[in-house]
Amino acid sequence: MQKRYEEETARRLVDALEKLSGKTFDAEEKESLTRGPREVDFVNSALAETMTTAYRQIRARWKSRGLDDLRTAAYHFAIERVAKAYLTQGVFP
Repeated sequence: MQKRYEEETARRLVDALEKLSGKTFDAEEKESLTRGPREVDFVNSALAETMTTAYRQIRARWKSRGLDDLRTAAYHFAIERVAKAYLTQGVFP
């Protein structure tokens, strides 16, 4: 649904550009400009957001705890998250 909406919005913008400029886009250019986002675009966008958030958390841990490097900070962060999950599930006392 969102894809169709975005495609229609882009199509109207391209039509307005053609009308204002008096020039036309060829079919391939028009298709390229009006194609809405694909599923993979949404997945990649979400992945980029997840990775950015994770990096910021790891970097903050690295700086605040004075750890040797980002890799050590990532391990530290991961082990803490696993420990919290175990505590929540009642695996540890």
